[in-house]
Amino acid sequence: MTESTAAKNVTLLVFTQNNLDRLNPLIESTGWITNRMAIDMTSTDGTAEMLNAALFDVRTIKPELFVDELRNQYLSLPTTPWTLVLDSDEFLSDDAEEQISDLIKSAEQDVVGFRIPRHNYFCGKKLMGSGFYPDHQFRLFRTNQIVYSPGHHHPPEPKDKSAVINVLQPPSSLHIHHNNYPTVEEFLRRQLNYALSDVYDTESASFDFDDYQLKAINQFIQRYGDRRDGSFSYVAALVMYWDEIVRGLIHWERTGYQGHLSEHVPNQVFVTQEFYGLTGDQRHIDAVHREYRNSRSWRITAPLRRINSIKTSLFRNRK
Repeated sequence: MTESTAAKNVTLLVFTQNNLDRLNPLIESTGWITNRMAIDMTSTDGTAEMLNAALFDVRTIKPELFVDELRNQYLSLPTTPWTLVLDSDEFLSDDAEEQISDLIKSAEQDVVGFRIPRHNYFCGKKLMGSGFYPDHQFRLFRTNQIVYSPGHHHPPEPKDKSAVINVLQPPSSLHIHHNNYPTVEEFLRRQLNYALSDVYDTESASFDFDDYQLKAINQFIQRYGDRRDGSFSYVAALVMYWDEIVRGLIHWERTGYQGHLSEHVPNQVFVTQEFYGLTGDQRHIDAVHREYRNSRSWRITAPLRRINSIKTSLFRNRK
């Protein structure tokens, strides 16, 4: 049987560490790729042995905290013109070989790679919104022509800034599938791990907690405003709101507790009086509202009240 254009011109590169229980979809959906390479961080659960049995070229490295920048040390290893990067909990659809062959055959010389839409799965459900779709990922690129930045989930950049990245448009394009969050507990654990191991500017002038509060609110609006995933949209909104607040606290600590940690709701998102059902003389309402805003209860409950106000506003706008 003749090898396809993709099979002989693409190297699969995957990083692993104790991923035995999630490797099967990856291995089975990429079996058509002739060159498959795994950088394994000294797994102890049989991951490397399973990959070896599947004819992966396994390179063992010392265990270390995985951040995207680590990939840069190994991007020159593939000898094929193109590289495809997947995570250990990702897989491809049945028509991926044909689709990738078509993409690289038709790529103009100035095209360095492709941003591929990704389906994320949460508690076994394929998410169609909630900020998790189409979730484009820059994973198919000309070998050793891109570079990753420090930290987590920062898209790589072409070494040649004038190079073109083609963005594939769903729903009929090539997709990556990501079995990322089998449970809510795993969702929380991963977000906390990402936050704790990310890179933060330690200069106090770089930090303002209001920035994180506003990002948290934007995360909630983005994910809860899209109701295609039902209750999962609300769960995603809550967790990602919480994630930004946690990151803000970690960043503050990394500055040596010197950054600006405000204790008020940012002016841009003050909860309006209508959400409290206040009635009576306007001057009295203003006085009560002002006194409550200055109280300890206001500061402590601010995040929950902001969420409630956003929910109320979103529902009103739909009527």
